[in-house]
Amino acid sequence: MGRTILITGATGQQGGATLRSLVEHNKSTSNPINLLALTRNATSDKAKPLSSLPNVKVIQGDLTKKDEIEKIFEDEKIDSVFSIQDNFQGNEVEQGTNLTEVAIKYNVKHFVYTGVDLAGQNPSLVPHFETKRQIEEHLIKNSSRIASQILISQGEKEEFKNQIINLSGDSHTVSEIIDTFKQVKQVDLVQDENVDIVPYLTIALATINGHGWEVNPESTQRLFPFVKDLKGWLETEFNPDFAAGGFGTMSNN
Repeated sequence: MGRTILITGATGQQGGATLRSLVEHNKSTSNPINLLALTRNATSDKAKPLSSLPNVKVIQGDLTKKDEIEKIFEDEKIDSVFSIQDNFQGNEVEQGTNLTEVAIKYNVKHFVYTGVDLAGQNPSLVPHFETKRQIEEHLIKNSSRIASQILISQGEKEEFKNQIINLSGDSHTVSEIIDTFKQVKQVDLVQDENVDIVPYLTIALATINGHGWEVNPESTQRLFPFVKDLKGWLETEFNPDFAAGGFGTMSNN
């Protein structure tokens, strides 16, 4: 019988992508992984389709309710956890630390937490960076009790055990990004200094400008060759409708 992995945020971008990747992995193995997709609402429009995926069981649970999460671990005999939390609920640290503590209590063998690169900031001035830093700090303090790895976004080999791994598909200056958009999508990016953005994002961008992220695309490619660089992402996944609603304007030649 295959091992069991709990994936939090299963209806979100990172949790959903992780779930889909493991579903694909199961197609090529004779010992498929049992996948538990954790969501706050198992009857939501996003959650319902997940139950039709092979070897996927949708589980409803609230990470702020520790006893509820313990019941899931008691019933399901979980081997591994993919941990990501929703910052917009306002209780991200509680969610993350609850999950870590329950995983330790039930002797989970493998724990992956996904956060952000803090560029050496302790504490971070960006609220949704700081919450992730606190969760990461809690996990590190308990890392001797669990085989953990922290995936900083942007297999279970021994080299991953108790490691913080910065993921980066590419590294560019702003001018290089503009040139790549022009080359791949024939799009001119136009800077708009008067763009109206929410205050917390202003703080985040100012912090990033002052504390550059510590990235190593070559290391990422060695460990995870499927990670795309900017050019590859533009060619396969870029959504112009989404981007046009962001922080600048675009025009086709």
